[in-house]
Parts: sequence; C-alpha cells; structure tokens
Amino acid sequence: MFDSLCIKCSQMSSYSFHITFCFSPLFFSSRCPLLFALPSFLFFSSRCPLLFALPSSLRAALFSSRCPLFFALPSFLRAALFSSRSPLFSFLFVALPFSFLCAPLFSSLRAPLFSSLRAPLFSSLRAPLFSSLRAPLFSSLRAPLFSSLRAPLFSSLRAPLFSSRSPLFFALPSFLRAPLFSSRSPLFFALPSFLFFALPSFLFFALPSFLFFALPSFLFFALPSFLFFALPSFLFFALPSFLFFALPSFLFFALPSFLFFALPSFLFFALPSFLFFALPSFLFFALPSFHFFALPSFLLSSSTRCPLFFFPPLRAALFSSFLLFALFSFPQSLCQILESSVCNDSRSLETQMDSILGALHSQICSSMDASTQVMVRNHNEVLRCFTVLASKYPDHLLNFLLPKLETSNTKVRMGTLLILKQVINSATSYMDTKKPLILVAVKQPLQDGSNRVRRAMVQLISAMAHHGYLEQAGGDVLLEYLIKLCCMTPEMTLKRQNSEPEDVTDENVRRISINTLYLISTTVDRMTSILWPYLLEFVIPIQFSNALTPLCKSLVQLGQKKQEEGVETFLINYNLNANLPSPHGLFARLLVVSAMLELGDGRSAAALRLLNVMQINIHPTVGQCWGHEVPQLLQHLDEDEGKSLTPKDWEVKMLKFLVDTLQAVADDAWICQLAAEMSKQLPNYNGFATEKNFLYRCIGTTLGTCKNRAVVKKQLQELLANARYQEEPEREGLAEAFGLCSVHHLEDTLDKMSEFLKSDLMKKNMGIFNLFKDRSDGELEKIKSSLILCYGYVAIYAPTELLLPRIESDILRNIFLYFHTKDLTLKLCLIRSISMIGLAICNSSQASFFNFARKAELVNQLMEFIKSEPADALKTALRHRCLVACTYLVKLEPPLSDANKTELINTSLSSVFSLPAVGTGGKGEFLKETLYQDTLDALKDLLRSLLVWNLTPKGLQEMFQVMTPWIKSTKEHERERVMDVSADLLECYLRKLNVNSVVPFHNQGLLIGGLATRCADSLASTRQRAVDCIYYLLYIQLRYEGFAPDYKDESVEKLQTFRQGLQNPDSGVLFHTCFNIAMIIGKRLPPEQLTSLIFITFEGLSDPDKNCSRAATVMVNSLLKDRGSVLLSKVPEIIVRVHDQLQESQEEHVKKAAIQTVYILATQHVGAVVTSLLSSQVPYDSETCTLWRALSTDPPLTAQVLELLLGKLSGDVPYKECKTSMLSSASGRVATLTPLTATCALQEVLSAPESAPAVLELYPQLFTALLLRISAMVGVQLPKNLGGNKEKKSSGSSSSRTLDPCSSAVEALKFMLIQGGCEEVTLSVEADSGWENMKKEDSHHVGVAALSRRHRADLWKFLTAPGQRNRSRRVKLLEALRTALPVAGLTATKGCLESQDRRKRTVPSQTQRKVTAKTRGNARRNLQKHLD
Repeated sequence: MFDSLCIKCSQMSSYSFHITFCFSPLFFSSRCPLLFALPSFLFFSSRCPLLFALPSSLRAALFSSRCPLFFALPSFLRAALFSSRSPLFSFLFVALPFSFLCAPLFSSLRAPLFSSLRAPLFSSLRAPLFSSLRAPLFSSLRAPLFSSLRAPLFSSLRAPLFSSRSPLFFALPSFLRAPLFSSRSPLFFALPSFLFFALPSFLFFALPSFLFFALPSFLFFALPSFLFFALPSFLFFALPSFLFFALPSFLFFALPSFLFFALPSFLFFALPSFLFFALPSFLFFALPSFHFFALPSFLLSSSTRCPLFFFPPLRAALFSSFLLFALFSFPQSLCQILESSVCNDSRSLETQMDSILGALHSQICSSMDASTQVMVRNHNEVLRCFTVLASKYPDHLLNFLLPKLETSNTKVRMGTLLILKQVINSATSYMDTKKPLILVAVKQPLQDGSNRVRRAMVQLISAMAHHGYLEQAGGDVLLEYLIKLCCMTPEMTLKRQNSEPEDVTDENVRRISINTLYLISTTVDRMTSILWPYLLEFVIPIQFSNALTPLCKSLVQLGQKKQEEGVETFLINYNLNANLPSPHGLFARLLVVSAMLELGDGRSAAALRLLNVMQINIHPTVGQCWGHEVPQLLQHLDEDEGKSLTPKDWEVKMLKFLVDTLQAVADDAWICQLAAEMSKQLPNYNGFATEKNFLYRCIGTTLGTCKNRAVVKKQLQELLANARYQEEPEREGLAEAFGLCSVHHLEDTLDKMSEFLKSDLMKKNMGIFNLFKDRSDGELEKIKSSLILCYGYVAIYAPTELLLPRIESDILRNIFLYFHTKDLTLKLCLIRSISMIGLAICNSSQASFFNFARKAELVNQLMEFIKSEPADALKTALRHRCLVACTYLVKLEPPLSDANKTELINTSLSSVFSLPAVGTGGKGEFLKETLYQDTLDALKDLLRSLLVWNLTPKGLQEMFQVMTPWIKSTKEHERERVMDVSADLLECYLRKLNVNSVVPFHNQGLLIGGLATRCADSLASTRQRAVDCIYYLLYIQLRYEGFAPDYKDESVEKLQTFRQGLQNPDSGVLFHTCFNIAMIIGKRLPPEQLTSLIFITFEGLSDPDKNCSRAATVMVNSLLKDRGSVLLSKVPEIIVRVHDQLQESQEEHVKKAAIQTVYILATQHVGAVVTSLLSSQVPYDSETCTLWRALSTDPPLTAQVLELLLGKLSGDVPYKECKTSMLSSASGRVATLTPLTATCALQEVLSAPESAPAVLELYPQLFTALLLRISAMVGVQLPKNLGGNKEKKSSGSSSSRTLDPCSSAVEALKFMLIQGGCEEVTLSVEADSGWENMKKEDSHHVGVAALSRRHRADLWKFLTAPGQRNRSRRVKLLEALRTALPVAGLTATKGCLESQDRRKRTVPSQTQRKVTAKTRGNARRNLQKHLD
C-alpha cells in the first residue's frame, strides 16, 4: 500500500510547489471543505470564549468580512460577504479548476457538504452548546467584556448586517426591497424563486394574516400591554435596579478582577504556553506523523478499509490538509518512501516508474529558479529521489531522461541535464556501464543557443570529467564544446528575435567555462593524460583565439605536471598524433599571440609562459636563451601593467626575442621550415590586421636570418603571389617583411621585386580572351603601391654602405615610373617611399658626402602632388606625407636653389594656411583635427629644416618675408596658424644659434614691427604667440650682442608676464599691454633699428583688424615719445611714410593716428617737421593739408609753427624778374618757391579753428606779413618748379593751374582774421568785393582801403585798449605798419600814430598832457578822415 501511496503522492508532487508559490491561498480560501465540517458557534459566535484568548490584531484578521471562517455563518450572511465579485469567489471558480486534484474534488464535494453537513451540524450541535456554554460564559465575562468589545463588534458587524444588501431586509415589504436590492446584489440570483414563490405567498398568505390578525393584535393587545405594564415596570423597577445595584457591582468588583487577575494570567501563562509548546508540537510532530504515516496506513490498507474514507466531506478535508503540509515536507517524505520501497524491493514501484519519473521531472523543471531556502531544500530532495531510483532502475531512468534532451524546451533540457549531473555524481557505480550511451545522448544539447542550457551543459561536463566520462570515445567533442564556450564574446552571439532576455549572459557562460577548464586541468588527475597534449590542437586555429588565455594557463599546469613525472612523459611525439601542430607552428602562433599587448586579457603573458614550458618540445637548444629572455619579458609585463609600454615597443622586444631564438637555434633547415610554417599561417589571420602585420615582420626577420638563398627567393615569391593587396595593413606588412629580409639579402630582395615588376602579373592584357581574367585597374594600382612601399622599407632596413650605390639605379629608377598616376593609394605609397629613402640617407654616416642628384626633381614632383590637392579641404594625409618627405629631402646635399626654396615655402604655406578652420565636437571632427595638427607639425619641421640651411638674419628675413601676407590675413585661423609657425621658427633659430663674434642683427626692427601689431589680435592664442615671437627676437638680439645662451634679461622676461593679460579681450587692457610691450621694445632696440621698426609698424595702420591698427598707433606713438629725440635725421622719411600711409588708407582711425604721430614728432623736432612738410609739392594734396592742420592742435606748438612760417615767408624775396619767353625781351615777376609754400602752409594752419590762440598771440606779425604778401603777389606768376620729388597719388588734390600766389595770401589773411575774431570784417570786405579787388593790380588799393574801413573799429579798439600786453602788441603793430602803410598810401595816418606812440613813451607834465590830448584828438580826426 505504500507503493500506491507513493504513486499518488508523486502525481501530486508536480503541483505541490506551484501551490506553494502561486496558489497557497487555496487551502486557506473561504470555501475550503474543512471549514464546512466545523460548527459555526465554535469560532463565529460573538461570545465565543476563544475570541477573548486572542490578541486584538488576530481578532481583527479572523473576524474580518473576508475571513474564511465566516463560512460557518448562516447562508444569508455568506451571501452578503462572499458575492460574485469577491476575490474568494473568483479564486474558487477560476484558479481552483486548473488544479487536476482540487477541481474534481471540490466539484463533487460542494453539494454534499452544503446539503448533508449543514443541517445536522446546526440542528444537533448548536442548541446544546449554546444552552450549556451561554450561561457560564455570560455570567463571568459579560460584564467586563461587554464594554471593551461592544464598539469593535458593532463597527465590524453593523455594516454587513444592516446594509442595503443584508438578508434581514427580506422581511420588508416589496416596495422597500425593490430600491434597496439592485441587480448586482447577491440576492438578485434568488429573484425567480422570490417572484414565483415568496411573493405570492406573501401577498395571499402573509399580508392578509398581518393585516387582519397580527396588526390588530399588536394595536389592541401588545401595544397597550407594553405601554401600561412593561414600560412602567422597566422605568420604576428594572432601570433603578441596574443603575444602583448591577452597574456598581460590575465597576467595582467584576471589572477589576478581570483586569488584575484573569487577563494577566492569560497573557503571561496560558498564551505563551500555547504558542511555544502546544502549537509547535502539534504542527511539527503530531500532525505530520498522523498525515504521512498513521492516516495513509489506516485508510489505504486493504485489511483496514475505513468506511469513513468513502465519506466525501471527510475525504476532501483529509486530502486538503494532506496537501497543505505536503507542500513543505513532501519531497523529503517521498524520498524516504522511495528509499523504503527500493530497500523492500517493491514490485509495484516498477509499474509506476513512468508516472513517478514524470512527476519528479516536471517538479525539477518547474523549480529551477528556487530562491528561498525551503525551495532549495525541496529541490535537492527531489534530486535525491532520482538518485534513489537510479540505484535500482538505471536503465529505466536513462530511457526516460535521454529522450528529453532532444526536446526544444529550454526548461526541460535544463532539468534533464541537472538530473543527469546529479545521477552521475551520486550514482557513479550504477552509471559506469552507461557512459557511452550518455555521451552519445548529451551531444544533442550542444547545438542549443540558450545560455542557461550552456551553463547546465558546462556543469554536466565538469561532473563527467571527474567520473571518467571524457576518457571515453566522444569525450573530445565535449572538451571542444567547452573550449568553444571559453571563446564566447557578446559579438559572437546572434540576437534572437521574439525571445525573452536571459538572466545568464555570454560573459557568465564564458567565465564558468574558463573556470571549469582550469579546474579539470589542475584538480582532476585522471584528465592530465587526456588533456596533454590534446589541448595543443586548439592553440593554432584562429577561431579559438579568445580561449587562448585559459588554454595556455591549463597547458602550463599540465606541462609542469608532466615535467615532474619525467622528461620522457613530457616530450611530445608529434608523429603519433597527426592532429597536433608542429613545433614550428606552435612557436609561430605563440610568438604572434605574445606580441599582442593591446588585447589586455593576460594572453601575452600566458603565451610566453607556455613557450617557456614548451622549450624542449620546440627545439632542444633554446632552453638557455629562453630561460634568460622569457622571465625578463614577463617582468616587463608585470611591472608595466599597460601604463608605459606601448604596443610598438613591445613588438620590437618580441622581434628581438625572435632574433635571439634564431641565433640560439643556429639550424638553417629548422629556420627555413619555420619561415615556411609562418607563411602557411598567414591566411589564418585574415581579418586580424595587427597580428598579420606582426607575422609578416616575423617572416622577414626569419628570412633575413636564413642562409639558403633559394628558400629566401621562393618565400619572397610566395609572399608576392599570395598577398591581399586590397588591404592596407597587408601591404604594410608585406613591405616591412621585404625590408627586414633585405638586411642580409639586399640583392636577392631587389632582384625579386624587379622581376615581379616585369612579370605578366603587372601587365594588363587587353585581349578579348583575357578580358575577364585580368586584374582590374584598381587592384593593379594596389600591387604597384605595395611594391613601391617595399622599396621604401628596403631603403630603411638595408645596410647603408650597400644601399647608397643602388638608390638611383635600382630604386629611384622604378619609383619614377609611377609618378604620373592619379591613384591616391599609389601616390601615398610613392611619397612614403621617398620619405624613407630620404630618411635612410640622412641617417647614414655618409650623408654629407652623398650627392643626391635627383633631389630637386623629387621635391618638384612632391610640390605637384600638393598643388593637386583641393585648397579648401583636408581629406587625406597626402599633404602631411609630402611635407614630411620634403623635410627629409631638403636636409640632403646639394642645397636647393633660391627659386626652388621660395617655391617650396610658398606652396607649403598655401597648402596648410589656406585650409578652412577645423571645428571640434564629433568623432569625424576629431580625426580631421588630428590630421590637420599632424600636417601643421610637418610644415614646422620642413621650415625648420630650411631655416637651418641658412641660419642667419638674412635667412630669417627671407622666411618671414614669405609669411608676411599670411600675418596680415583677414581670416583669424590663418593668422593663428602663421603666428604659431613663426614662434616655432624663432624658437628654433634661438636654440640653434651659435654666435662666435659680435655681429649686428640688422633686420630686427623689421621683424618686430611685422609681428608686434598682432599683440592686439582678435584671437587670444594669436596674441600670446605674438608676444612669444617678440620674446625670442629680443633674446636673439642679446645673443648677437655677445650675451651667453643662459642669460636672462629682466625687461625681456617681463614679456612672459603679459601672456595672461592678453587673454582678456577688453580693448583697453590690450592697448595698455601693447604700450608696455612697446616700452620694452624701445628700451632694448638699438637706435639704428628704431626707424625700420617705426616704418614697418606704420604699415600696421592699414591692418584689416582694427584692434591691430590701433595697437600700431599705440606702439608708434609710444616709441616716438620714448625715443623720438634720436630721430631728427629721420624726420623727413617719417613724414613721407606717414603721408604715404594716409594715401593708402582713408580710414578715420588711420587719419587720427597720422595726426597724432606728426604732432608727437613736431613737439620734439618742430623745425624739421615744418621743413619736411614745406618740401611737399604745391598746391598741397589732402594728406599734406591734414598733416599741416595736425600742427594746430596745441597752441604753443602752433605759435612755433607760425613763427617758423613767418620766417620762411620773409626769408626770401617774394618774387624775381624773369623773361616771359626766350623770343621776347619782356620780363615778368615770378614768385619764389619758399615764400609761396610758406603762404600755402599758413593757409592750412590758419584754417584750423584750434589755431585761434596762436593767431591772437601773433596777430600783428601775421596781419602785416600777409598784407604785405598780398601786395607783393599782385600780378606775380607761379614758378615752374612747384617743389616735391614724387608724383601726386591723391586724386582729390588741386591742379597746379588752380594755384594763384596772390589768392593763397588772400585766403590766408581771411583765415587769420576769422581765427583772430574778425569774422564780420571778412564778410563785410567780401560783400564789398574787397578781396577780389586786392588780387588785381588796378584795384588793389581799393581792396586794401575796403579792408581798412571795415577793420577800423577793430583796429582802433586794439590801439586804445589798456594793459601792458596790448601795449606790446600795439608797439609791434606800429612797427609793422611803418612798412605796410606807405605801400598802401597811408603816410598821414602813419605819422599820427607814430607821434602818439612817442608821446606815450615819456611821462608828460600838465601842460604836456593838454598838448598831448590836443594832438591825439587831431590824430584821431585825421585817421577818421582818411579812413572815411
């Protein structure tokens, strides 16, 4: 009977865990059959004694409206509490039918339970219990508990009992029930019975009986009896007895006894004893023993068939409670049952094996993701069941499990693999004969792509390795599968569409696979003979590259074990196993893997350690070499940890390791075989550019060591024939291999390349039959590119003494054949080859003696390549490589001619500076910026190389002369680039300068002047680099003056402190900084350089950047103020340069700058300035007029200028008598040049309103001189020579025919009168045509008389004004009029004024005063008369 119980339990087991995690409320649901077998009064009476034995939290949970215990209530309460919308109802009719065990059980037992148990239980048990328990309970507990429980009971029961859906309302009439009970009420389902039975019975029986019997009896009997008997008895007897006897007794006796005696005894004694002793003993001992032993044996025993078992309610209750506890202890009990059955050799168990295995297998598959301790324990117990079954029925078990591996269900496969692992680990002796069968079956899941299945498979392989399964035939398949999983990467796993994401990632599978491989290699001794040397088969195949780290580590451990066993067991017999790689192949593969430092997974170190272990299996003679070299290489890796050791440096070390190994081997046959094996492995690295490139270098190094020339030629031919020319790394690697081979086989290498160039492969046959066989043009160009690159690497690696004689004959001759190409790849390879040839010659000790005849031709060809590039885009590295090649070429002899050098510099600068600005941001912009920076660095190297050829001030000047247009560019990025290059060149010049004697730096002023204005550029970087340029130039000057290279000048060092201030874009800050810089420059600059500095800085006035133009003004003015005193001899040149600058630019700021410059210069050298301006051609152009007016801005200076001009005016005769023509004897008057130019200058100076104070100061002299000049110039002609030595450039200048000597004097007098405050006089004379009359000989006196009349009041006011200052002016005016008035016929007026003046000079007596007054009156009358 235990067998049948076991079968039944196993059928239930697959659902027990589902019930535990998903349907645990089933057995605690509101409709559990067990609950219907209990009497309602035990738990659901409001006066139940158990109610008071529970805490308040438990009472709230047990007596809520959803408590399952409420099913003991009458039907009208259950209808309200558990409606069709209740969760308990949906659970009962939705979740429960899905359980094959509970669905039929509850469907068959529901009716009998309600029909058969309800009536007898309620009728037989309810009355006696209430009668026997009610009185003692209420007598002892009613009083103290009623007050504390009344509120919660009423609040919890009032709503369901007295709501609109309460069954109590069925006693109401129909007109009240209709609105109270809607169609959603549970009572709605009773509507048919109500309409056809309850309603008619109410209308025809209950209502009449109520109206004719109950109501009259109530009105005439019950109500009067209540009013006249019951109510008075209550008011006068019952109520007083309660208030004065019952209530006090409760408050003062019953309640204190409960609170201080009954309740503490319950809380501290009864409840703890129940919770900690009675309840656990019942749950964990009595109940399980009853359910799993006593009850099954009693119910299922054939001899003791209990009739109660066939009673459906009891059977349902028993099975429900059995399942409830089986959830937690079923697996362990089932395992014990199975063990008992197996030990007793039960026959019935074998017949039920399929059912038991199916249930257990389903349980394992559904509980794979156990998360709690209970679940894990149950899961392990179920697995132990399989162990028990495997010991008795191994065949039956495998026949059941192995077909499950063929299913596509992931969970089924995982569960099956887990069971197999359990069986293999725990039932080893029973599975020994089944190993081949299991090995064949487990191959099916190897194709599963699920990571969870893979993980389970790895765990199974680990178990099989420990128990000897992998030693059987087919075990290598599982090992290979394990190694493949070690290679997994996220990129290798294809993304499966419409699949749920897995919680096991590829990396998880890879890590567990690696750990498993290392575990079975190191801890399973029986696997050593299997894995060694079998794992070597996976070293060379490229598909296992990602597993090389664990493979190498495992092989190192295995090799060390074999070494401990002895040399004979350690040595590998490669002939016995054809699948094992050769020692040459192993060495080549591990060498390449060791060189790949950038992989960063420890692969390099692991491969080196394996090489060190495999010494004797590679070659017997490498032990000493590797024993010394390999530990050092490993130390480099351990110390570096990827911080300072670059991949290129590491590859160099590995190539050196190869060379040392080949020297240690010293076996030409072995070396030749190694080269062949390396060439054989080349196709394996297709798609792995770095590894393949290094292998090419290894091949070249090996061939260079090989002494068999035939083998070398054969291998070179194979390399050329089998190379993948379309790939750039392939071309690079092939070329480097040829270069390394040429170290010892230069002649053979050049011959093989020349032979290949002449082969049919390099010829394009246009025949119709070969049209589709020939290589395309693009592929042919790639082949040419590779060969050209080979020549470059041959030049790099070949011995110099052998190379130089063959450069032009064997190398350049073939290179020049392909310069006409348009293919970009071929161009780049040509340029690189030229660079390598130039570098090889430069590094040669014979470079200074080698005459590179075709140097200029190569440079010109490179310039053509640069010119072919678009000027507005930088898309390729062609510019960069051309500049690098030119850098190497210009270092060689002979030097380039001046024309070639200038062309080279211009082309190079244009190709780089004209490129558009490089942005920052995305990845593409970053690559473009990197390429541009490389190109700019190459340009700097080229210019430095050119500068070194002529490291003199002249050479420096020539370089900057070419860069000057870029310094003044209108584009910011171009100025930034050129200033960066300029600073770099000057730094190079200073660093390489070696002065043996003191020599002048004659062009320092020019260089500083061209760069200084950039200190105010719109870009901060440009400003800073400009300061750097000035800094280097000043130190170059100090070096030429004889100072030591380490000398530091305090003033020059201040320039570095200005860099920070130049970051501020504020113009005020910039100009102040420029002023400080100019002060430092003026202090350090020699006097002879000052003029050139000022002249070149003047050109900065027309700079397109206004800040730079203003900075030029600031610097020029600062220099003139500070050092202008030494520039007397240079004043004419400065004036001319300012004049020219005004002509070139009409900008307002340029005009202001020129005015300021002339003013500052005039304050120091006024005579030189006036003389220089007077030398200008008359009539003056607008620029000269501007400069003359600049002298009127300061009154003291203007007075000096006017005095000088008056001196020039009177320093020569106003005109000369000359013949009018060669044929006539008549003569005419011609104006002299100096007074004429002085008159024009006076006109310009006096035209400025700022000259008014100076005019008032020199009014008499000016008035007299100009009046005399007018009289003298009447009828005078212009001279033929008008001064000046240059043609006029200004289109706005007046023609010489418009200049009239007399008119210029008249205009000057007009301006003098206006600035002297007599503007009305000027207008009055103009109205009288006085000015025009003055210009004519016949009416000149009329014009003068008009001026005298109009000027009389002002003149008289001037003569009679008091004051010492006016007196001196009167004296001067009288002296001037002595000459001027006779000319105008005013002798009488002159005498009167002279008499008046003489009298004023003496102190008169009283009589003299009268005479004087009389005389003054006569003089006034005479003057007034004459003027009238």
